[in-house]
Amino acid sequence: MALTNRAQIPLSALLPGTPTSTPSFAAAHVKMRAVAASRRIMAIDGQPGTGKSTCAVYTADVEKVPAAVVTMTHRPAPLDVLRYTYQAVAGGPAPEGSHYALGNEVRDLLADWKGILVIDELQNCKANALQELVWLHETTQGAFTLVVVGSGVHAALHQYPQLRSRVMAFATFERLKGDHVLTAARHLHPGLVGTPGREIHRHDALFAHGLMRDWATTATWLRALGVNDRTVTAEDLAAVRAAISAGDAA
Repeated sequence: MALTNRAQIPLSALLPGTPTSTPSFAAAHVKMRAVAASRRIMAIDGQPGTGKSTCAVYTADVEKVPAAVVTMTHRPAPLDVLRYTYQAVAGGPAPEGSHYALGNEVRDLLADWKGILVIDELQNCKANALQELVWLHETTQGAFTLVVVGSGVHAALHQYPQLRSRVMAFATFERLKGDHVLTAARHLHPGLVGTPGREIHRHDALFAHGLMRDWATTATWLRALGVNDRTVTAEDLAAVRAAISAGDAA
């Protein structure tokens, strides 16, 4: 989609075609469309690789609005949330200046943007960064949708009630289980449609562990190994595991 600069989207969130509609994805997407329609705030919790950022980017595509993903570092500096947000939305480095000046630059940038801003790994942010996010959303009068994402983000929001109280919807992404593993795997690589379910579950137990990101990696490796227009075999999946783990997984 032309509105979203794909260079700003994490590689893990870029999947070919329509994302797999897992139970977590489907439930979150419905909520996020409602939140985006009113440009409010949503919080998504879940382990890395379960599809949280992908859901936000896909929702932006459906709603035909731009998306920008800001991934916070483990120990962000005081101005990082403003710097990273400016860079993600504007596509260039943030201007130099005081905290006050940078805040105003980001506010003015977001005032007419009308997109979905995803702050990933929010649990790494300190209270001052959360306060800045609230300030940006309030001073632009909700000119953009804010989606805060992370592992343990719901608990992190309890540390800053001013943000949590403004959240319109909460969602949690779970690892894939049971038949949902088969559905996701077969969506990502059609060659798995004819593969016995026991072999797919075995690969999941040995490698993917219910994570969409690892199933996407599996599909990428299958194509790299030349498995495209035929049924994926147990030997093919073993070759994928060997290529990834240098033979550590059988």
